[in-house]
Amino acid sequence: MQNRLCVGRKAGNWNGIDLIKLLMAVCVVAIHTEPLYGHSGVGYAVYTGVVHCAVPFFFLASGFLLAVKCKTPYTAADNLPVFRAFAAKILRMYLLWSAVYFPFAVFEAITRRQSAARFALDYILKFFLNGAHHNSWQLWYLLSTLYAVLFIALLSRLRVPFGVIFGAGCVLFVLGLWIESLQAREDLSGALLTISRLTGAARLNPFLFRGFFYFPLGMLLARRLLCALVGTALFVLGVAGQCLTDGAFAQIVCVAASVGLFCFAQGIELRANPIFPLLRRMSTSMYLTHMLVFTSLYWVIYREKTFGLPMFLGTTAICVLLSLAWEKIRRKRRGRETE
Repeated sequence: MQNRLCVGRKAGNWNGIDLIKLLMAVCVVAIHTEPLYGHSGVGYAVYTGVVHCAVPFFFLASGFLLAVKCKTPYTAADNLPVFRAFAAKILRMYLLWSAVYFPFAVFEAITRRQSAARFALDYILKFFLNGAHHNSWQLWYLLSTLYAVLFIALLSRLRVPFGVIFGAGCVLFVLGLWIESLQAREDLSGALLTISRLTGAARLNPFLFRGFFYFPLGMLLARRLLCALVGTALFVLGVAGQCLTDGAFAQIVCVAASVGLFCFAQGIELRANPIFPLLRRMSTSMYLTHMLVFTSLYWVIYREKTFGLPMFLGTTAICVLLSLAWEKIRRKRRGRETE
């Protein structure tokens, strides 16, 4: 354990990140299946503070892992191919999983008796400005990540210093919190009411702005981290702070908790083992498939959306099994290619 407040990144050691990332994937499953549905009190508040760090952790990890492939400074021209390759990968994932979840969007349109024209317009707006359709809420993370990487690549090509890029991301993060607060209020009038209505009509998801902040922050953490002990303290204080706040203030406090958790993960001393890359792939698989599994599970058993501990455990277990099955298939394919 380091005694200094800040430490340099340990080259090539992502095992702690892979382990915690899998736990955060489980937390994302918990967010949507609500294992503590109907509960309240201090314990529930702490649980909420922890699971809300899940998606920020994914952003930080993605930015971090991209940054380790980049040269210094991040805005160097040599890094543009790295940004483009990463953006292309995220775009492929977003297109693929949007297609996988497309039947859910169609099902919702049918149940709401939307016309074909109305459904098409609604889907297009959500595809570009929301990232989430019926029961595919988690896909907004991919769209937000894609926009963040393109934003960084564009400004880097224009030779904008990375510090300025991160500052712009901070402004966009605050803008997203402001839009989110407007969309949640019902006592607006005048210009604020107009903005709320316009963003709502455009299906704008204010969560998309989070990637512009968390992703470059993860890149910064690839150069300098809080030591694990300080990260742990920051995580605990951040979770406690979320228990005492709500709305935009809770999101700001969540930044501290998420950064603390990430620095703690990077500071974990774990020996190299093939299981850690597997955990990383499993976390991505669970994140992308869990709503598909959850929807199928509650529909088969209850015929309607149902939350609670059984749904959480069932969804998590099936996602783990699917991830392991896909890993086995992937290894067989690689084995055939090397023959």
